[in-house]
Amino acid sequence: MSNIKYRKDIDGLRALAVIAVILYHLDISWIRAGFLGVDIFFVISGFLITSIIIRDLNNNCFSIKNFYLRRIKRILPALLIVLITTTFFAWLILLPEDLYSYAQSLVSAIASFSNIFFFATLKFGYFSSDSTIIPLLHTWSLGIEEQFYIFWPIILIVAFKFNIKSNKQIFIISSILLISSLIAFLSIKNQIFYYFPFTRAFELLFGCSLAILMNSSNIRSEPEKKSLFLNILALTLLIIPLFADVHYASLWPAIICLGTTLFIYLGNSSQPSPIHKVFSYKIFVYTGLISYSLYLWHWPIIAFINYLSIEKTILVDIIIIFLTFILATLTYHFIEKPFRQKKYSFNKALSFLFIIPLIIACINLFICSQQSQLDYKIGSLDQKIINRTKDLNHSVFYCEDKVFNKDGSINPILLKTCSHNKEIDIVLFGDSHARAISQMIRLWSEDKKLSLLEIDNNALSILDDVYTERFIDKDLYPIIDNIKPKIFIFAGFWKTYTNWKGDNKFSYIEKSIEILHKKGIEPIIVLDFPSLLKNKPTCGFKDFDLKNNKPLGCINKLDKILDDQKESLEEINKLKQKYSFLKIIDTTKIICPDKKCKNVLDGKIIYMNNDNGNSHLNYIGDLLVGKIYLKNEGNPL
Repeated sequence: MSNIKYRKDIDGLRALAVIAVILYHLDISWIRAGFLGVDIFFVISGFLITSIIIRDLNNNCFSIKNFYLRRIKRILPALLIVLITTTFFAWLILLPEDLYSYAQSLVSAIASFSNIFFFATLKFGYFSSDSTIIPLLHTWSLGIEEQFYIFWPIILIVAFKFNIKSNKQIFIISSILLISSLIAFLSIKNQIFYYFPFTRAFELLFGCSLAILMNSSNIRSEPEKKSLFLNILALTLLIIPLFADVHYASLWPAIICLGTTLFIYLGNSSQPSPIHKVFSYKIFVYTGLISYSLYLWHWPIIAFINYLSIEKTILVDIIIIFLTFILATLTYHFIEKPFRQKKYSFNKALSFLFIIPLIIACINLFICSQQSQLDYKIGSLDQKIINRTKDLNHSVFYCEDKVFNKDGSINPILLKTCSHNKEIDIVLFGDSHARAISQMIRLWSEDKKLSLLEIDNNALSILDDVYTERFIDKDLYPIIDNIKPKIFIFAGFWKTYTNWKGDNKFSYIEKSIEILHKKGIEPIIVLDFPSLLKNKPTCGFKDFDLKNNKPLGCINKLDKILDDQKESLEEINKLKQKYSFLKIIDTTKIICPDKKCKNVLDGKIIYMNNDNGNSHLNYIGDLLVGKIYLKNEGNPL
């Protein structure tokens, strides 16, 4: 392979990859695994770069400096234009905390370690709903490639230096690396490893191994019949995975990499197959030529659309695609091509395209870190929650999880200590969703001049350790006997209680209701507050809205909320029909006026997090909902 010929079909293959990625990110339902388009890119990159390196090494003209100069000129100019534009809109739109996170990702994107940054900071992984609002998340793939090309040329140089010039030996080395990386990939469970360099190296190594193999022998086309079969097989291995229900990590990425490798291998024939001819059509080739710019532009646009909570209708999708292609076309012709063709010294390119932008990005990070500390009065988020014990009077006792034994049962001694051996009027019992409405219940109890005791734990402990066969004897009776409450309030993340490990936890609540009623204690169930579904607590908030004092938030229709809670609501309705004395409290009356549920009340954010649909009210939201309920509906206690 002393001469590397240009192949139109490979650019056509790039077109397939980038279109799959874009459609997937637009949430087109029938492209279930369009993210595998990135795997196609990796194989192509591995093949082409390795071909170039081996050619130059064989001709004794390889220069590591020239190699990195080509990489800098190929990757950074278009990337910097996208980053400059994205940063402008980030300052305009993102809230201070999100802007600070963006600034961190900006530094990592320029410095070529954004995949490491996301690996270290994002616990929810690539497929979480929260990941859909990170404008530079897609730069993780550039980080993978750039890190790979720091080490891969060195491996090949060392191999040649030690006279391992047999392509067979080099192929064995690359194959061992490929298999090791693939095994590592298949053995992982956590989605955050999606960004990890070693577990993604196998995709690039597919292409690298093919380049070495093709360099070691004269590839000729197989007999036409067999070749046609192999071409159809390659196309099948390329297309089918994109529509499959892919779970990370699985064999599907390896399958699509194998299909890509086979496609490139078969396309080397002097008589290309009909399939390769189709991929060589001008429209596919041109889309492939601008595929890098398409990839860079499409995701920030989609991420900002998601951040602004704009529904991606067919019209919006068309606008996104149109805008992406326009920007990509302009970037390719006026940025990518000119920079690749112009001659720059390595030091000049490194300074102007890497070092100076990195310094500016670091300055931007410092400014954003100061900005994020300012109080925009948007409500209370995780790190700004007001001290819960502040302004509480002597009649409110927050026992929370301090009264539970290690096995989940109530400890009567700890219960007495927590309640100061007093009889309490109201007990609030449940998981973290009970804790999230404690200020509301406190407000109502103070209005009635009743004392309150809160007993709660995390949902896993309540479901696994508390609501069990021993619940009545080991938990409920100790509370009844020691506290002697007049009202017992149940609250929880109810949608998880209907079928937890095959056990319907409402059966224990039903038994409790019967016992409480016999003891003369009024049972109350508080329906779960509306979840944010796929939204984040700051959904719909934009920096320019805050500065103009017009925070609007965003809306989920009540019908969607009720459908999300359908099974648990059915269980609670059964209890209400069976026990007429059971009181039900519904906060959607306040949070969802006109059947539209918002994350904002009186201009303040009322939620503090959203972990895969498990949302919690923050301190301000908890108290605000309670106040408005008291004003509009009266005291439910």
